[in-house]
Amino acid sequence: MSAGIGCHMPFVRAASQASWGLWDRYASETISADGRVIEHSREARTTSEGQAYALFFALVANDRVRFDTILDWTLNQLWTNRAEPPAWLWGQRKDGTWGIIDSNSASDAELWIAYSLLEAARLWERPACQQLGTELLAAIRSSEMARLADGGFMLIPGKSGFRLGERTYLLNPSYAPVQVLRRLASRQPDGPWQSVAANQVSLLVRSAPAGYAPDWYRFREGVGFSVEPAKGPTGGYDAIRTYLWAGMLNPEDPSFSELLASLGGMAKAFAASGRVPHYVNVQTGEVFGEGPAGFSAAIYPFLVAAGHDRLAVRLRAQMESDIERLWSSLGYYDKNLLLFSSGWAQGRYRFDVGGFLQLGNNSQ
Repeated sequence: MSAGIGCHMPFVRAASQASWGLWDRYASETISADGRVIEHSREARTTSEGQAYALFFALVANDRVRFDTILDWTLNQLWTNRAEPPAWLWGQRKDGTWGIIDSNSASDAELWIAYSLLEAARLWERPACQQLGTELLAAIRSSEMARLADGGFMLIPGKSGFRLGERTYLLNPSYAPVQVLRRLASRQPDGPWQSVAANQVSLLVRSAPAGYAPDWYRFREGVGFSVEPAKGPTGGYDAIRTYLWAGMLNPEDPSFSELLASLGGMAKAFAASGRVPHYVNVQTGEVFGEGPAGFSAAIYPFLVAAGHDRLAVRLRAQMESDIERLWSSLGYYDKNLLLFSSGWAQGRYRFDVGGFLQLGNNSQ
């Protein structure tokens, strides 16, 4: 790790200030001493998503030591060219060396990294973090933004492989939380983020005809949104985050009620069966299998937001039981979903109507 490459302050660091037990456990099991989030079950690889989520959790926990090490590793290994978005995949190459395996990018990770940098700058009074966050926004705008014929903007999932043809794009509805876009718009009010947010809301509403979010969807200018033939009408691994982001959206957000109504199928499925399905046909509403612990946790904020109080109480008890009984056997993705949801359930953080992070210390 190169000292000072990130946005830490020029002072001697104290011991970790984090008091969030689940985050401490996750970090001690998953994050290396130099700040790399390791997916032990997947050949010890590291993704930009993992680094992004860990930055956010460290910010919520006021864990400045880990925030700095995670950021430094990300800058040194994934985001070495500030004019380009970070590479999304790092690990052991076929020749046995370690480094970037795929230099393509993942805009969902970059949004969370930029968000965490801007909020670290505000909450911790670190101007250098704001500069880094602004540089990342510029990289996203130059590589992962589609300029539409009507003058608006749409975020695409990465710099390569998502432009399918003339004004036709492959989109992932879970990639752009509305609250994160609101915060970016406040940083750059003359930028594309308000337009991106409006188009994201349209994507979420129009891609869920039966009340369920898809993993992937297609947009073609002049035609609109439709199922992507290569992916099919499936909502599962990616889409589960869509309910999580919508549930944590501030109730005063202008899109709050519309999104809750459009994505209400998952709450109905849980009410009917007591389980969260693993996969859904987003056109017919047919559900398949039972999702893992992270899936159940992901819909908890949505149930709270939609006023399903009894279901929410039941699901929170299940989430706490899953953490107690299953944590050691869970993979990276489930653990991250549990961290998002349990931290929110405990009142450790909220998003205000402008997307700014509000921190609390409630651990009830």
